[in-house]
Amino acid sequence: MIKRLDLSLFFGLLILMIVVSISGCVHSNSNGTQKDNDEFISFDYPSDFQYTSGHYHIESGGANWRNVLMIGNGKVFISISKNENATNLTTSEAKEKAEKRISEKDIVDKGGKYLSDTRKTNDNGVEAESTITSINDPNNQNVVYKYITYYFKANTDVMYSIIIYGNEKNFVDVQSVADTLFNSLKINN
Repeated sequence: MIKRLDLSLFFGLLILMIVVSISGCVHSNSNGTQKDNDEFISFDYPSDFQYTSGHYHIESGGANWRNVLMIGNGKVFISISKNENATNLTTSEAKEKAEKRISEKDIVDKGGKYLSDTRKTNDNGVEAESTITSINDPNNQNVVYKYITYYFKANTDVMYSIIIYGNEKNFVDVQSVADTLFNSLKINN
């Protein structure tokens, strides 16, 4: 009887250890990334991001642009806008129009500046115009935000503007999130 009790106790502890091990593995995955999809694109972003209204971001807008997603983790934010009527608009033209509007309204008035302007293609074949800008917080001139913006077309009609931004003190985090997002970005066929 004692051997049977020892054997039962042994198997019970073994099952408990397996359950605890599996729970630990599931928990450690929660520090990875999550995926967002719409009918045109998909991309990864950090798992600690939640939906937010954001606190300040550069509009990439105009009449045909609409904000479709705002997420963040308190340090870094992602704002995604989509234009579903971009048939005659190239990514360069969209970027130039946004830059002109931003420079007229935000950059000059708020002490910001353009830091870089490039064209990049990720391993999934997504080609984007990319800019990095800085802008002073409108409520506190001592706080500067940095923005990484990607403009790209998902098809002949649909264009996206993805803005990753945060305080310049957290720019390493902003760059890391931007790299994760851009490197995982795919156009759904």
